[in-house]
Amino acid sequence: SHHLELGAKQFIEGFEENVVGMKVGDKKVIHLKFPDPYHSAELAGKPVDFNVTLTGLKNKKLPDLSDEFVAQMMGASIPNQGEAAHTLESLKKTIQEDLEQSEVKRIETDLKNRLLKKLVSLNPVEVPLSLLKEQKQNLVEDTKKRMSEQGMSPEEFETYTQKWDKDFESSAREMIQSGFLIDTIAKEKDLNWREEDLEAKFEEYAKQTGIEIARIKEFYSRPEQMNRLTYTITEDKVVKFLLSSAKVTEVAKDKIKEALS
Repeated sequence: SHHLELGAKQFIEGFEENVVGMKVGDKKVIHLKFPDPYHSAELAGKPVDFNVTLTGLKNKKLPDLSDEFVAQMMGASIPNQGEAAHTLESLKKTIQEDLEQSEVKRIETDLKNRLLKKLVSLNPVEVPLSLLKEQKQNLVEDTKKRMSEQGMSPEEFETYTQKWDKDFESSAREMIQSGFLIDTIAKEKDLNWREEDLEAKFEEYAKQTGIEIARIKEFYSRPEQMNRLTYTITEDKVVKFLLSSAKVTEVAKDKIKEALS
């Protein structure tokens, strides 16, 4: 089972709207499409069915927002910063900064995905069948884990993978091709990750999460996690290099959807 807070936008667009009006015990199949672009490229624009059973309803009663409440809730999470850090005004400022950072991150991720897709289309690379099968299986397993967390049963996922088998293969091929091109550009332009890049990333994660750097390093001491992190660092450096050479056109916010269509 999964707890859903209406208004929190925890699921894709349209999910909450379909849940509204259901009564405890009601069952419903919700037919939706993943957004495009989406943080998981292999799911972007794909249709999905959610089998939903409403097992209970709870009403959340929120306390009054005040400096006293903020001080009580934030005192332990932001120690040694003085009383000024525990006011309603400081909380609003923190939320605003978090929202801005999230939006910047979303735009950067979208831009990177589009750039890599264009890079692959302009520089097609032959992909060995064995490598393609392995990458495709990894994608399927990662997607299965995410979809099961959102309520999809194994039987439903089996049907889903059969229907979108070619899309999984296409996404896997693009990932392999972009990885090869990233590696090639990184070698040619000396953009591979360095120890100072790694340390900077650890410090960034520590600042974002509040977790001690030692614990973060312990997590990334595992080869699989470290390989993913160092590749991400190299990929980001290559993308930054490519963007510095690309022609970027600013688009007004109200024109973004039109520009993307």
